[in-house]
Amino acid sequence: MSAFGSSVSEVATLAAMAHRGWAWVSSALAGATTVVYLAVVASEGNNSFWDVFPWVMLMLIGTGLAVTSALVRDSRVSRAFALAGVVILGIIGLVSIFSVGIGLLLAAVAAGLAAGGQKPSAN
Repeated sequence: MSAFGSSVSEVATLAAMAHRGWAWVSSALAGATTVVYLAVVASEGNNSFWDVFPWVMLMLIGTGLAVTSALVRDSRVSRAFALAGVVILGIIGLVSIFSVGIGLLLAAVAAGLAAGGQKPSAN
């Protein structure tokens, strides 16, 4: 293999690592925002479990999608999980913009960066 082919594969490896890094950033932001939301709700003390359960589950699903996007090796599957995370985290972030929405929107942007620019792999 030529030196040029070697450097191209190194660039592709670095790009994959960068996208995986953005997926980890997205999952960390979404997870931290979920923890902050739970802390705020617990400190209020007047919300029942079933009032917050759907919101927490959506946040955990978005976090799980971002984590899965970071762990999956196939770029097509990783991109699909990242895009699903963008949708869920973005929508829930907009709905909750006046409480914890900023953290979720930042997580959605990071998931979008993880999905953007990934080239489908040949396998």
